[in-house]
Amino acid sequence: MAGQTPPLYPPAEVEPEARATWVKKTETDMSGVREKPRKCGKYQGWFVNARGERKFFFGTCSRAETRRMAKRLEDEHRQIRLGYRPAPSTADRHRSMSFNEVSIEYQEWGAAQGGLKGRPWSNGHAQRRRSQLRWWREALGLETLGDLTDAQPRVEKALRELQAAGRAGKTLANYSEAISAFCDWCVQRGYLADDPLKGMAPFDVSPQSRRRAMTPDEIRLLLATSPPDRSLLYELALFSGLRANELRCLTADDLDLDKWRGKPGRGMDKESPGGLPAPLPRLGPTPSQIRCVWQTRRAL
Repeated sequence: MAGQTPPLYPPAEVEPEARATWVKKTETDMSGVREKPRKCGKYQGWFVNARGERKFFFGTCSRAETRRMAKRLEDEHRQIRLGYRPAPSTADRHRSMSFNEVSIEYQEWGAAQGGLKGRPWSNGHAQRRRSQLRWWREALGLETLGDLTDAQPRVEKALRELQAAGRAGKTLANYSEAISAFCDWCVQRGYLADDPLKGMAPFDVSPQSRRRAMTPDEIRLLLATSPPDRSLLYELALFSGLRANELRCLTADDLDLDKWRGKPGRGMDKESPGGLPAPLPRLGPTPSQIRCVWQTRRAL
């Protein structure tokens, strides 16, 4: 029938004198090499793949070697077509992809929609993920995605070396999460057949030191010894509970100058009338002092 690939061996009804011609014609139909090399000096070969499609490829500067390559490829796909060999998966076709190029694609995806609910990564998270993936590439010698195959023992060894260097458990967990999240992302897109790090055990992330709140005496000493502009900023942070980044984002519109109360923020009690628990009558802020606050918070 039209469109079907002819069998590799001649049927029994073919006359003996026609067998040599039949086999030569069949092999020519299944694979071959162009008569002349291309401009680059290499010969172009072709073969019929498992789906019956003719595929071209560039071989070497030797026509005989390129012919052997074509025959080998044709034989591999013939075995797939006959069911003697499994068909290559999508991950097999991506094994030779550059790790660096896929890493850049992963970071571009994160900068566009990698965060919660499709939001982009924060600048700090993107910078850390970029640095950690660069470290993994150098530590494991990753050139292609195929280098990630059976990478779990090498990953665990690299993390143990970081632990021996004095890194905290949380730091080790962050490094482990960076390479694990990258592998999960590759699996979702068919770049990897499965997660090579699915058997990784977590690290103990218990804090090595405990943080505490400042005592009233420490707060008084801090405010008494700080410059006026920073003292006002520190007092605002202590009364409101605003984080450093929230203090950086404050504008003049966030202040009610008549009552000297701030509008509620993420770190403030939204149920209180003015956000801040009390005005700051001791300081008696003036417009010049307020301008100092806006200048100081930009330097944080």
